[in-house]
Amino acid sequence: HTQVFSGRGKPLKQLLRFVYGVVNKDEEAHTVTVVTGDTGIGKSALLSKLVHSLQQSAGQTLHVFAHYIGAGPSSDTPTDILYHLACDIIEHFGLEFEAVQDYQKLCTLFPELLKTAAALGRLVIVLDNLDRLGHDDLPVLQVVVPENVRDELKVVVSCTPRAAALTALQTRQQTPQVLRLQSLDVEEREALVSDALDLFYKRLEGARRRSSLSPSAKKSPKPNQMAALIRKSG
Repeated sequence: HTQVFSGRGKPLKQLLRFVYGVVNKDEEAHTVTVVTGDTGIGKSALLSKLVHSLQQSAGQTLHVFAHYIGAGPSSDTPTDILYHLACDIIEHFGLEFEAVQDYQKLCTLFPELLKTAAALGRLVIVLDNLDRLGHDDLPVLQVVVPENVRDELKVVVSCTPRAAALTALQTRQQTPQVLRLQSLDVEEREALVSDALDLFYKRLEGARRRSSLSPSAKKSPKPNQMAALIRKSG
């Protein structure tokens, strides 16, 4: 998701401000942000870029733990979510906890794990694709995203506007901040295609060098027709 990322500078900046607790005087402080938008709009790519940016710049003061629901095998049940997050937190901090793949035990363990980890630094939990959670799975949100979220914990999740998880989060006493992604405009789509083509040609040139081809080999021209097609589709 992070190889080609373009056109989402504003929402990425909003998420970074949220994570670092930057709030204007007229804004309400939140501990949970929901990134929402239609399927394929770029929610997963945005969250992946956020995680990458935080891991590159946060240092030792901010600790990021992400889980992409449905992105791989054993990733989309409530047990999977809690187990993988718990294992990541235990390994990251070297904590003397033991995670087992038992949902009830994980529900007891996880709040204690968060409390212990939050005492060691600020935490950010990122959960992508809450649409995979059915109505019977929603109680897991009370464990991963507790009602009384501490200041040391920020949570970023994503789902479509019709997700049951979004309704569940919005009916809480502490309502989340909702960040709605819109379709890329023409200029943003042109920039996305340009970035993708730049990446393609860099890889092509690297392959040519590895194949010991002549360095004077002529580059193929970029298909500028792509920009015109994008304008027409907009």
